Amino acid sequence: MAARSDSDQDALRKRLSGIRIMSACDLFSPDSSGGIERVAFEVVSRLGGWGAELAILTALPKGMTPFQLPNDAVTSRVGMLDVSGPARAQVGVAPGAVRAAGALIRRFKPDVILANGLHFQTSLASVLAGDSVPIVIASHVAALDYLPQPTRSLTRIYENTVGRFMLSRSRRVIADSNSVRDHMLTLGVSPGKVDVVPNGVDLTRFYPGQSKDGSPTLMFVGRHIANKGPHVFLDALILLRRRGVPFSAVIVSDGPMRPQLERRSAEAGIQSVVEFTGHVPDTAVEMRRADVIVRPSFTEGMPLTMLEAMACGVCLVVSDIPGNRDVLLDGVNGLMVPAGDPSKLAEVLERTIQDPQLRTRLAAGGLATAQQYSWDACSAAYAESLLRAIDV
Repeated sequence: MAARSDSDQDALRKRLSGIRIMSACDLFSPDSSGGIERVAFEVVSRLGGWGAELAILTALPKGMTPFQLPNDAVTSRVGMLDVSGPARAQVGVAPGAVRAAGALIRRFKPDVILANGLHFQTSLASVLAGDSVPIVIASHVAALDYLPQPTRSLTRIYENTVGRFMLSRSRRVIADSNSVRDHMLTLGVSPGKVDVVPNGVDLTRFYPGQSKDGSPTLMFVGRHIANKGPHVFLDALILLRRRGVPFSAVIVSDGPMRPQLERRSAEAGIQSVVEFTGHVPDTAVEMRRADVIVRPSFTEGMPLTMLEAMACGVCLVVSDIPGNRDVLLDGVNGLMVPAGDPSKLAEVLERTIQDPQLRTRLAAGGLATAQQYSWDACSAAYAESLLRAIDV
């Protein structure tokens, strides 16, 4: 996304000054490992810094604290019961969300509502409570075709009922990739209503580290839920170990599948070469430890982990799904494998382990790609979409 000129930036700040933006986002916390939450923070913190007045509606489980924002932003927090463990997915119940959304709307009187995530409860609550306020929905999920059952069917039912209702009430829809835009069109959104706004990457935090010695380090970074495929990564590691391929592995972050993954690692006898870090405050530090970062997910929009790994100068191996295809070109700035295929993933990882020149070439291609994205450009495009919704 092209950088804006100083005059354009000044003009945007003038237009944003005094605009009251209410942002709704589940799990809006630095303690969360989700990408949508990070996008919401990066965007709204800049909008606040550019003169907008902010209010945040979030649903958080006990023990999580919300992100801190500039300009005395109003934060309304509703409790969430986390049921991710039984669901093996990022699922929570926030029964007070609609009431909290209504109270915040009456108190803050927003000019526009930014609902971050089509599948978040605070987004639905804002749509239900904010029928008189322009609403912009930011969507981060593309096609569901590769999701395992029953998650695929349940998500489709949700999108074709609740999702369509929410989208019909929105003034604008922000899609973080062309694949997400295409998915929104299948849900009845008119093409002229969608703004494609790629995510950004902070190049001051995510940058290449020093060269590494010893066995290559393979890494998974992401929430431990079935959609992100950490079990596919672990099964591939087990296959590599059986073949006698030397490696060390790191599984970064946390989530409901972590106990299952740790048990599987121990049962397969690979716990000595697989490190589980849990939630980490700075994933950039961890990423610079890696030689290869793996993203074996089943559905994506525009994954932050991919951009951040590229910015860190690390070779990427990702699943061949919409969203990933919008950024990664197989053999140029990373490698692709079929979604849900640990055998093929192990084969490709063995290739990267044995060919350091391949890793270096792909990492260089990824680093060049990452330079094209910035949070300032992303946030400015969000601002334009929000202002367009107000002006309708």
